[in-house]
Amino acid sequence: MYDELASGKAIIDLSPSQTLSRAESFLLGQGYVVVHRTLTTLMAERKGSEGPTGQERVPKVVVVAVPQPDGGVSIKVEGDDRGVQGRQGLWKLWAENLPKRRP
Repeated sequence: MYDELASGKAIIDLSPSQTLSRAESFLLGQGYVVVHRTLTTLMAERKGSEGPTGQERVPKVVVVAVPQPDGGVSIKVEGDDRGVQGRQGLWKLWAENLPKRRP
């Protein structure tokens, strides 16, 4: 089960595919590897550190582009990678640079 790591209130003026392509580029730049993609979700992993049991932990992030009734998408970021919270500034900058839908 994943926790919600971030979400945006603004409606992004892109299709789910376009939004996930931009998310993929951003995640690749942050050291992630995309392991699965659907029409509305993108799952990425990054090589983790050793967990409490001595086994390697592979943190995961899932970006969900939720289609909106009037067009555009909202974004949710879920996962178990607590490192996302330490990079909130980068995530915020990335999200701010996405085109917003005007009311």
